[in-house]
Amino acid sequence: MTTAKPANPFGLGRIVRGADGSVSRIVEEKDIEDDAVRAIREINVGVYAADAGRLFEALTKVENDNAQNEYYLPDVVRVLLAEGARVEGWCGADPEEGLGVNTRAQLAEAEAALERRRAPSPGSAGGAD
Repeated sequence: MTTAKPANPFGLGRIVRGADGSVSRIVEEKDIEDDAVRAIREINVGVYAADAGRLFEALTKVENDNAQNEYYLPDVVRVLLAEGARVEGWCGADPEEGLGVNTRAQLAEAEAALERRRAPSPGSAGGAD
């Protein structure tokens, strides 16, 4: 999975790592009950690479037992870990790639990031297509 470390991770799922550096769980903002987890800046960008068959089987086991009574896609990590899989997280994504869009303010921030990427770079003949 791909992760990033934005300056302000509020509203986003935090990556909790084990002693060996592997991903041990993902905790969504509304489910955080521990200040140590809230202090984590590393977040889930939502990009995964997995064996498709194993992933789809694990998805059938995801439940909605959380603060929002929602089926969280990142809970597939919990299921895979419970089945003995090792989950690795690569923290190298541009933090703007992990912007969450849960509010109008976050949408505005994501739109501004997109416009910055679309803008022509100094000295270029045009913008991105």
